[in-house]
Amino acid sequence: MEKLVEMKFGSHLYGLATENSDTDYKAIYLPSVEDLVWGAKESIVQSTGGDGKNTKCDVDTEIVSLQKFVKDALSGQTYTIDMLHCDSPIVTSDEWQYLVNNRKMFYTKNMKAYIGYVKQQAAKYGIKGSRLSAIKRAIEALDSVLEFANPPIGHVSGYLFVGEYATFETIRNDKTQVEETYYTVNNKKYQLTNSVQYVRDRLQIMYDSYGERAKLAMRNEGVDWKALSHALRAGYQMKAIYEHGDFSYPLNETDIILATKKGELQFSQVSAILEQLVDDIHDLSEQSSLPEECDVKFWKDWVTNLYLK
Repeated sequence: MEKLVEMKFGSHLYGLATENSDTDYKAIYLPSVEDLVWGAKESIVQSTGGDGKNTKCDVDTEIVSLQKFVKDALSGQTYTIDMLHCDSPIVTSDEWQYLVNNRKMFYTKNMKAYIGYVKQQAAKYGIKGSRLSAIKRAIEALDSVLEFANPPIGHVSGYLFVGEYATFETIRNDKTQVEETYYTVNNKKYQLTNSVQYVRDRLQIMYDSYGERAKLAMRNEGVDWKALSHALRAGYQMKAIYEHGDFSYPLNETDIILATKKGELQFSQVSAILEQLVDDIHDLSEQSSLPEECDVKFWKDWVTNLYLK
C-alpha cells in the first residue's frame, strides 16, 4: 500500500491534546490499478480500542483512498480541511504537497458539510441556550403575577422579565402610522393587551419545543463538551477562511476551545459564543468572494493523470 501522507490527527493536530487524549492517525493511500479493478477499499480503519470508548492508551488509524479524500474535500468534509493544514506529517509525498499547496481550491462560499457540521453540533444542544433561559425566566415572572391576578401584561410591565432576549419593543404600524409597544421574548411579539395567562401559555409551548438535551445544557448538565469544542474549532476555522483566506494550527482561539473541551466554562457562555459564531459565518459567507463551488473537473483530471503517468 503506497501512502501519500500519514499524520497524527485529532487533538494532537489541533493543539488541543490533554492528558486523557487518545492518539489518532489519518493516512491517504493511492490504490493500485489492480485494486481499482478488483474493488479498492475507500477506507480502512484500525483501532486498539475495540467496541468500547477509547482510553488515552488507545490508537485509532484510518486510511482513506486518494479518490475518497478528493471527493470529500470537494464537498467540504471537515476531516479533509483539517488534514490539509497539518504542517508536520509523519509521511509525505509530492502528491500530498500538491494538495496542500492548492488547498484553497477546495474553499467555496458554501462549504455545506463544514458549515453543516458546526450548525448540527450547535443545534444538538439548542444553540440558543441563553434564549431558552430567557423564556424560562419570563415564564417564572408571569407565574408570580398569576398568583394574584390575570391582567393584561401592559398593566404589570414592571414585573415582567427583561433581558437580552426579553424586551419591550415599540414599532410603528405601517398601515395606521401609530406606534405600538410589544413584549418580545425570543423574537416572538405579544401585544400589551394580551393577558398574563395567554402569554404564559404561549411561552410554555415555546419552551417545551426545545429538546431535553438543551434544557440539561442550560443547567450545565449532560453537556458533551468535547463535541461543543469541535463545533467551536470548526467554526473558527471557517470564519478564518472567510475573513483571511486560510488558517493554521494552533488557532488564535485555542484557549477558548480547550477551556470548552475541559468543561471549564458555563454552557451559557459557550452557547453565546457559538450562536454568534454561526451568525458570523453566515454573514461572512454571503460577503465572500470565494467561488460558489469547486472546480470538480480540475481535481478529477489531476487524479486521473496520476495513473496515466
